[in-house]
Amino acid sequence: MSFEWPWQYNFPPFFTLQPNVDTRQKQLAAWCSLALSYCRHHKLYTLDVMEAQESPVFNNKKVERKLSVEAIQVVFEELRKKGNLEWLDKNKSRCLVMWRRPEEWGKLIHQWVSRNGMVNSVFTLYELSNGDDTEGEEFHGLEDWMLLRSLQALQADGKAEIITMDDGRGSSSSDAVLESHTHTHTHTHTRARAHSVWGRPATPPRGGGHVFSQDAPEY
Repeated sequence: MSFEWPWQYNFPPFFTLQPNVDTRQKQLAAWCSLALSYCRHHKLYTLDVMEAQESPVFNNKKVERKLSVEAIQVVFEELRKKGNLEWLDKNKSRCLVMWRRPEEWGKLIHQWVSRNGMVNSVFTLYELSNGDDTEGEEFHGLEDWMLLRSLQALQADGKAEIITMDDGRGSSSSDAVLESHTHTHTHTHTRARAHSVWGRPATPPRGGGHVFSQDAPEY
C-alpha cells in the first residue's frame, strides 16, 4: 500500500516555516504528523537529519521544494517535546523516532500474549520481534532498543519482568518471560527455547528477569 501524502505536501509555502506564531504552530503540527506517519508506514526508527532532508518526506521534487536542515531540526525538536523523538548526539544530527511510544508497544505485545493464551511462557527477544508466531503483528520487526523499552514499560506496570542472563564471559542477553503472578515471589517458567538473542545461543532462564503477567504482582 502506497503512502498517502497530506494536501499540504504539494503546497510550496509548507516547506518554509512561517513567521506568524499561530500559523507556525499549525504548520509544525502538520509536519510532526507527516513525519510520524511516514516513519510508521516505512517502519523507520532512526533518522539522520542530513539524509532526511533528501528523503521524500522533506524533499518534494514535484513542487521543487525542500525543508531546510534548520527547519527539520525545529520539527524534530517539536517531536522531542511530544515524547516521540530522542536525539542521539549533542549536535542533533541523528535521532530515534518513536511513532508509537514504548508503553503503547508494550500494550500491544501484552494483548497478543493474552489473546493467544501464552501467559506463563518464555520468549527470547528475538522470538517476540522476529519469530514466526508474531508474524503479521504490528510489533513484528520491532528494533531491539524499542522492544526493550516496551518490556520495561510493562515491567513498570507490574505486567512483566526482564530476565538477564550472563554467559560467563562478561556478556549478557535478555529473555522475555510471560507469566501469571501468584501471591508468592516464586515464578514457574513453563517454556524456554534456546534461540539466539544477540547472535549467541540463549540459555534457558534460571529465575529473576523479564516477565509478562495478566495482573500486577501481589506481595
